[in-house]
Amino acid sequence: MSTDLTIEQAVDVGHATLASYRKEALQMTFNDISHELYNTWMAKAERDSGDSIKDFITLKDTGNAKMISLWEEDSHNTVNTDYEIKVDWAHATTNMDYNRIELAMNTGNKVRIYKYLTGKQLNMYREFGELLQVKLVLPPASATDKKNPHGLASWLSLGTAESTGAWTGYLGRYNDGSGTTYNVGTIASSSSDKPRWASYYADHQGQFGDNLLYLLGRATRKTHFIPTMLPTAVAKETGPQPFRYYSNDNVIGNLGSGS
Repeated sequence: MSTDLTIEQAVDVGHATLASYRKEALQMTFNDISHELYNTWMAKAERDSGDSIKDFITLKDTGNAKMISLWEEDSHNTVNTDYEIKVDWAHATTNMDYNRIELAMNTGNKVRIYKYLTGKQLNMYREFGELLQVKLVLPPASATDKKNPHGLASWLSLGTAESTGAWTGYLGRYNDGSGTTYNVGTIASSSSDKPRWASYYADHQGQFGDNLLYLLGRATRKTHFIPTMLPTAVAKETGPQPFRYYSNDNVIGNLGSGS
C-alpha cells in the first residue's frame, strides 16, 4: 500500500495542523497592566463638555490676616480671588482590524471566532492606553501643537540650576528639544507674581541653586544622619561592604560630588 500523500491530503493536513495550533487568545506584552497613571489622570480630568478644561485655584492672598493693636477696629475682609486654569482638549482615537484568512480558518467554531475578535479588541485597547500613558507625561511641542495634551511635565514647571539662587520653576516647558518656556494653563507666575504656582524648584528667595545637593549632603553628614539600612556588625564572617568606610567630611564630600 502506498504511503505517499496526494496534494489534496497534504493541503488538508496542513490546514488542520495550522488550525490546531492556533492560540485561542491573542498573546501580547503589556508595558503597564493597569495603566494606573492614565486612569488616575482621566478621573481627575473629568469636566463639563466643551473645547477646553477649566478649573480655579487660589494663588494669592488679599491681606486679610494681619497684626492689629489691642483697641484697633477690625476692617472688612476681602474675599480671596481665584485664578482660572484653562487648557484646550486634546483628542485621541483608535480602531481595530482583523484578517479574513485567520477568521476563515476558524469558520464553524464560534468560540474561536469570539476569542480571536476579543484578542484583537484587547490589543486595540492596549495600544490606546500605552499611547496615552506617554502623551499624558509629556508637554506639547509648541503653542500651535493641538494634538498633544499638557502632560505632567508641563504642570510641574521644570527648573534650571545655573548658579546659586538660579532655580527657575515658574513656567512650563514645551517638548521642542530646547525646553522653550510658556505659561501653562494661562497662569503667569514669577517670584513676585503668584509665586504659589511655582514648583519645588522655583527660586525661593535665592536659597536654592546648583549647590543644593552639596549643602544637603554636608548637612546630612554633620548631623550624623542615621541611614535606613543599618550596617551589619563587623565580624570575621562579614565580607567587604561598599558603604562602610571612614573619613572626614571634606573627603566624603569630594567623593560624593565626583570631584
